[in-house]
Amino acid sequence: MSAQKRPGYLQTVNERVVVFDGAFGTYVQGKDLTADDFGGQHLEGCNELLAVTRPDLIAAMHEDFLKVGVDALETATFGSFSIVLNEYGLAHRAYELSRAAARIARDVSDRWEAKDGRPRYVAGSIGPGTKLPSLGHIGFEELRDSYVEQARGLESGARLREFFRDLIARRRESGRAQVDAVMDLHGLRQDQAHSALRHFLFNAQASGAKLVIVIT
Repeated sequence: MSAQKRPGYLQTVNERVVVFDGAFGTYVQGKDLTADDFGGQHLEGCNELLAVTRPDLIAAMHEDFLKVGVDALETATFGSFSIVLNEYGLAHRAYELSRAAARIARDVSDRWEAKDGRPRYVAGSIGPGTKLPSLGHIGFEELRDSYVEQARGLESGARLREFFRDLIARRRESGRAQVDAVMDLHGLRQDQAHSALRHFLFNAQASGAKLVIVIT
């Protein structure tokens, strides 16, 4: 199924429940990996590096989630931006790792779409990292530039972003983009959140919103 034929994410989520996959880190921890899987002892624990050192493992993870019926895959990129990768001396590989992970997720999704004609979505995962501007750990511009680099790497395969709770960081992630609508679901029960989100996305789509933020 081509991107042109795949229904838009907002259209699909307005029509039915869209099921996302499970945790990337938990999956990896259950595989008893060794330092060799990461490219050396000094890189052990950098899960995002597996997109290039063990792309077969990342693809298998996506396959396993699709086998149980998920609709959307999150890229294995929660920490694939320079601020986090710098802890392993890999800041210069942020774009490369983000792009590689996005391509794996999209390729696996495309294969499943070809099997049954059911649309599968790829969500670009961007985490909060280890330094938060609200606590003075990092400047806004430096964090923004790091996110922009990662987002560009994800662009080839990812169509969504995983937003996180640090509000100031989230504003900087958007850069100069105009945020059209914000929905705060924090503290709601699951049934309340589901109902509120459906109404929010429906209204956002109807009003022509291009960039919306959902706080969970």
